[in-house]
Amino acid sequence: MIRIIFTLLLLSSTLALAETSSYNGQLTFTHGDISKTVKNLPKFEDFPAEQSSTDIADDIDWKSDKNAKIFRTRLRKGLAQGPNFNGHYAVIMYRCGTMCQGNFIIDTKNGKIVGSFDSPFGASFSKNSSLVVANLRNSPIDLDEYGIVSHSPVVFFKVENDQLISVRIIKSNDLFEFEDDQ
Repeated sequence: MIRIIFTLLLLSSTLALAETSSYNGQLTFTHGDISKTVKNLPKFEDFPAEQSSTDIADDIDWKSDKNAKIFRTRLRKGLAQGPNFNGHYAVIMYRCGTMCQGNFIIDTKNGKIVGSFDSPFGASFSKNSSLVVANLRNSPIDLDEYGIVSHSPVVFFKVENDQLISVRIIKSNDLFEFEDDQ
């Protein structure tokens, strides 16, 4: 039973990432009868990847993130799989409970953890781009469907020279007025 649930979780994560492939630089949010579209958002093709490398470090640079050892098994397995993002980086996801997902970004050449971010709705990234997007869901994003969880911002990051840099943040709270009890 646990194996079936785990498989379903993996499939749902994979599907969520695959469905965002139709992302075209704009997102539409709905709340009740109101719909708002945010245009001119960062696109993967506008953020080219750094030079690709197949070099893989022997281990994680544990000094680069003091909290990383908690996830040492997951991080080591992710590093061993090699780069899956921005030429020579690996985005390594871990689950931390219901609607909780965290991600580390590791430079696979030297094992350095360059950053981490939360993404309850998953993360979208490509080996051919330096852009990573947290909480990118299918548009239109129905804020009423998920309740308070829907307020997780869509966050655009880029990784450049071993640094995780915030590019843009879309907060649904800034688009709509919500009642305090939600």
